[in-house]
Amino acid sequence: LEAASVVGEAFAVRAVTAGVQDTVKDVQTVCDTLAAQHHFIEDTGVTAWPDGTRGGSYRFQHTLYQQVLYDELGSTRRGELHRRIGTRLQAGYGAQAAEIAAQLAVHFERCGEIQPAVHYWQQVADRAARRNAPHEAIAALHTGLALLATLPDNPERIQQELTLQLTLGELLMATKGMGAPEAGQAYSRAHGLCQQLRETPHRFGVLSGLTMFHATQGRLGLAQTFGQQLLDLALCQPDPVLVREGHTAVGVVALYRGDLIAARTHFEQSLELSAAQPPSTSIFAGGLYPGIASLVWLVRALWVLGYADQAQQRSQDALALARQTEHAPSIAYAEYMLAMLSQCCRETTTTHARADALMAFA
Repeated sequence: LEAASVVGEAFAVRAVTAGVQDTVKDVQTVCDTLAAQHHFIEDTGVTAWPDGTRGGSYRFQHTLYQQVLYDELGSTRRGELHRRIGTRLQAGYGAQAAEIAAQLAVHFERCGEIQPAVHYWQQVADRAARRNAPHEAIAALHTGLALLATLPDNPERIQQELTLQLTLGELLMATKGMGAPEAGQAYSRAHGLCQQLRETPHRFGVLSGLTMFHATQGRLGLAQTFGQQLLDLALCQPDPVLVREGHTAVGVVALYRGDLIAARTHFEQSLELSAAQPPSTSIFAGGLYPGIASLVWLVRALWVLGYADQAQQRSQDALALARQTEHAPSIAYAEYMLAMLSQCCRETTTTHARADALMAFA
């Protein structure tokens, strides 16, 4: 029962067996006896793991049973049980370990194995972001960063932190705005880590975030510097997706500086590259899905230049693309732009309708 309390309120016999280092038959017999007598646990059927392992599964009749048993464990025994159970679960799920990333993160964190714990907290964040649960993802990233802070500096630790900070910056921009101070802090920290590692793959995302952050904050000189570095870096790479996002970021700075013709040119170049390339799962430009950012910014430039009909069409294109991606922040931003455009056109009824639709979606 102590080992079962480490697994959680619900547990599989195979996981408990790994904890107590007994035979599956003996553990199964104990669990069957307790469940039949209605003592502490109840039978919940059979569990199958991806590696083909099958066995009984049970649940504590009340969460307090599990909590009391867990709290009475000594710290050394508790840590050892977490290590054994976490290792067995990781092996049982193999390539599909991300499905139980939260469980594995807790097991490895509580047995003091920080590097794998951070890896699984990152997977928790990735899965939460994909199902449009950004606050859960942000919490997982903060947990991972706090654990990394306990480790000595080395290239592996710096690389892990860089990945977490970059993801955190994107999510903070998506939830709190492109000019959110917390997002700026995450990207600034990531920029410093990039310089320590002298590596390129993550540098593009960092420069993209810094460009959008400083542009939104009105620091156009800094935004121009980072934006140009971004585009120069993109043009040196063989990946057209990076060039596309580079044009978007530089176009945003041009728009904010009032250089509307240059802004429109950059946004249209970005869209041309979007049409020629398959969809990317990467998120740049303030946490928006690639291609949607270019369309939304182009709408602004077209309106200010006086092309109202083209702006309307492009805003509809942005909403249609956002709905295809099912990326919630992108859908919300496209809806917002349609409402703003209706307001600019003095279409009162449509403005209210779109605003209501956006609020309902949010």
